[in-house]
Parts: sequence; C-alpha cells; structure tokens
Amino acid sequence: MAENGRTFRVNSTAWDRRLSVRVDGKGLIGHAGAALLRKCADQTGLTGALGAVFARLGAAPVWDRGVVLIQLAVAITLGATSMRQIVLLAHQEALFGAPPSDSTVRRSLEPVGEGERLRIWIARARARVRRHVWTLIAQREAGFPWLQVAGKVLTGWIVVDIDATLITAHSPKEGAAATFKKTWGFHPLGAWCANTQESLAMLLRKGSAGSNTVADHLEVLAAAIEQIPARWRAKLLIRIDGAGATHDLLERLEKLNTTRRTVRFTVGWTITEVDEAAIAALPKMAWEAALR
Repeated sequence: MAENGRTFRVNSTAWDRRLSVRVDGKGLIGHAGAALLRKCADQTGLTGALGAVFARLGAAPVWDRGVVLIQLAVAITLGATSMRQIVLLAHQEALFGAPPSDSTVRRSLEPVGEGERLRIWIARARARVRRHVWTLIAQREAGFPWLQVAGKVLTGWIVVDIDATLITAHSPKEGAAATFKKTWGFHPLGAWCANTQESLAMLLRKGSAGSNTVADHLEVLAAAIEQIPARWRAKLLIRIDGAGATHDLLERLEKLNTTRRTVRFTVGWTITEVDEAAIAALPKMAWEAALR
C-alpha cells in the first residue's frame, strides 16, 4: 500500500515527498506501479520541461499542462483509449489527487494540434530531457545498452527503426480513412530507438496515407535524429522495411555521412514463397556480386 504523508496540489511534482510503502493490506491502491512512471517523469525533468513549454504561451491555467500530459501518458499505459478514460487515475487519487477532467485534457492538447511552433518547443524539451536520461543510463555499471545483431555487439551504434502502423478507428473520427489494407482508421509513421526502446518521433497521418510516401519518411528521419543526443550521433544504423525503398530516402541516408558521422542503413522485407519463385526464375547472368 502506498501512502502519501502530506497533501500537495495535484499540479505539483512534489506529490511523492515523504512517500512510504506499507504491507499491512490497508488502503490498497490499484495499479500502484503507475507511481513509478509518474515519479520517473518528474525526477528526470520531463514534467517540468513540458510545463515550461506551455508556460511560454502566456496562459496561467489552474492545471500545470506538463502534469496533465504526464498524467494522460500514465492513463494510456493503464489502458485508456480516450480522453474520458483519464478517470482511470482515480485509482491513484491517494497518491496524485483527483485526476484532471477530460475537458482539461482536451484544452491541454488543443494548442499542440494548432501550433507548429509549440510542437517544435515540445520536441526540443524532449531532446534535452533525453540527453540527461541517456547520460544517466551510460553511467550505470552495465553501461549504455548496445544492440546485438547476428551475434555481434554493435558497440557505439545507435539503431533506429522506422515503420508505419495501422490503427483501427471504430467511428468516423477526424483523419480516419480507408487504409491500403482495406481497414478503416489511421496510418501514423514512427521511429524508435532499438537500444532503449524509446519512441523518438511520430508523424500522425490519415488512414489513406501511402505506405512508402518519401516526404513522410524524410520528415520522420530528420525528427528522429534530432532526438538523439549529439554525443550518440557518431554511428547510426537506420532500419526500414520495404516502404523505405525509394531513391530520395536512400540518397538522403547516404548524404548523412560526414567526417564525424557514419550512417548505415538496411531496407528490406521478409522473403515469401512468391519472392523465392521470382528470384529462382532469374538467369545466372542477371546476378552480380554485392560483397567483395
């Protein structure tokens, strides 16, 4: 059972002061592990950084917008699929206080959707916090988590995976459309760091967005690299499925190589029986050695 020894405003990041854990079975709190997510965001500076971004808008709402966004992220982790389900945090009211209302969440998100400048500020804040967190990770006894591929540890390499995903919509929501797989919903394109399993960048797209739209891939690629702290950008491995097989994207990846940065990439897909049959039909003279 987690007990808060003092009462703080729900907007505050000081909710965990004098926090203690008891095992007497009284005053139990559901999903108590959510406290670790909130505490991580607060202590790494993410909550404060997001709050400072919204403060630049000049408004002084009752709710700290950074707290609202972090609370929403915690609720999503607990299974929330809509703003109204922010009430899931009512299970932690003894810890965090009463959760924000769905209207408060909506008002917090509205400026994000309307202003590109705000999204840039948020991205910069996330990058600053990530730099701090990665520094702490590297200071662990185990060091920074380098990826192992084909039995070889890629020491010094940051591996970025870029891929799109289909999200089904059960009603005609804004931006929902028929997808290339004959479903209905959205088709966001994202980038993840395989080393730390973090989402680096996400481009929200309509369901009708193409699977290999090169402009979208270039935008997500640039945003993902901006999120990687400069100290870790010297060696990058970018992995994309067949949707990345466009000339403009591959040429951009080649141009990312400089005297201070090495960029390698892989673009491909799972070989099927159809592919195997097509390859087998090629004459031997059509092949050329790729590795020397």
